[in-house]
Amino acid sequence: MLAPAERVVLVFLCAGLGVDGVLLLRMIASRFRWPSRSVAFMMHPWRLPDLGLLASVALLLPMVVYGWSSILYLLGYPPDFLPAQYEMLRSILILHVPVIALVMALARLRGVPTVQVFGFGAGGWAWKTLLGVILCLAVLPMVVASRELYCLLLTSTHVAIEEQPVVTAVAASASASWWVKALLVIMTGLAVPVAEELVFRGVALPVLSDRLGTGAAVLAVSLLFAVLHITVVAYVPLFVLSVGLSLAYICTGSILVVIVMHSAFNLISVALTMSGEL
Repeated sequence: MLAPAERVVLVFLCAGLGVDGVLLLRMIASRFRWPSRSVAFMMHPWRLPDLGLLASVALLLPMVVYGWSSILYLLGYPPDFLPAQYEMLRSILILHVPVIALVMALARLRGVPTVQVFGFGAGGWAWKTLLGVILCLAVLPMVVASRELYCLLLTSTHVAIEEQPVVTAVAASASASWWVKALLVIMTGLAVPVAEELVFRGVALPVLSDRLGTGAAVLAVSLLFAVLHITVVAYVPLFVLSVGLSLAYICTGSILVVIVMHSAFNLISVALTMSGEL
């Protein structure tokens, strides 16, 4: 007998395979042509200096986190004096929230309305939200399959499998108070997807697409997205997820769609982790 959480996962995977089947039929009908880029994707306001500034800040902020930890260590606190979930919340507040603010500031500098940055500008936000959920289901089977195959490869080569810090933090929060759980869900389901999608899909992908071409940009952004999560076991599944997110943004031109995709993926992962099924 399958546990309730396992049944939910099975339903999600079956729904995702159904969506994949529909998308495959559409690809066959189009003779596997590269999807056409949306007007919104091609008419982006971003420039290479914008990407350089975001990259510089993204490299600087982890140093802030490291400096904070070093100061606490010098004050006599051990590196793990805070529970994992509190470390996770601190990291999100220091790393992700400032990035969102910076992208908003850059958008204002470029004369782009905030609502347009988030994908509300063209209207149809309800449909874009639903589309994001549907496309999340579509990419889910491929992410799960790639993770299982990659874990088998790591196991066969005797490479130690260590979970992402975020997974450890979420698992540790299972016995935490309700407000800690709620805050973790909000942060991982909202702040993290918004920050990462604004940077990787909203700015990096179109800028690199102008310089390298669409295909090379998708691969470069996805590789960077996977590597920056700094966990060996997550490299391949996160690369697959990033490719799916990138293709979705290219076709729809809506950051909202990919934010919802990323958010839905994170929330599913958090729910499974808290239930002990992941």
